[in-house]
Amino acid sequence: MFEAFPESTIQYVERELGAVLPRDYKRFMVSSNGAIFDPPASFSYEDKDTGEIIEDYVGILFGLAEMPLENELLSSQIGYDFNERVPNGVIAIGVTTSGSGIATSLRDKDFGVIYVWDPLEAWVEENVRSMDDMTVVAPSFSAFLDTLEQDE
Repeated sequence: MFEAFPESTIQYVERELGAVLPRDYKRFMVSSNGAIFDPPASFSYEDKDTGEIIEDYVGILFGLAEMPLENELLSSQIGYDFNERVPNGVIAIGVTTSGSGIATSLRDKDFGVIYVWDPLEAWVEENVRSMDDMTVVAPSFSAFLDTLEQDE
């Protein structure tokens, strides 16, 4: 998606975020530096309130760029106000084609878990930052990637 970066750039991002990124996510960022899925890649998860299986589609996984850009990891945390809309210790790492956010936890108790949430709903109320608004999609970034299906 963006130009490849050395591991030192990941260390810079970690300093900016004030947290260590999950190892499998770092490997992805060093090797792929984000992704745009065309066609979008599908994934499923269970709605925690209804038990219904939801199918959604990954559109973008944020990458890193030298300058702040749309769809760039650090810019997305600040520019799109994601850092004010997700709970502390959770960062937005992408978006679905339906407008939901994809996030990963940097907290000790659920480190690396991948979540989905509806940022539009969060923007209706001021500073919605509750884990109640997050739904688990996968136990890790690698597991999340393994579930993605893309039509040829």
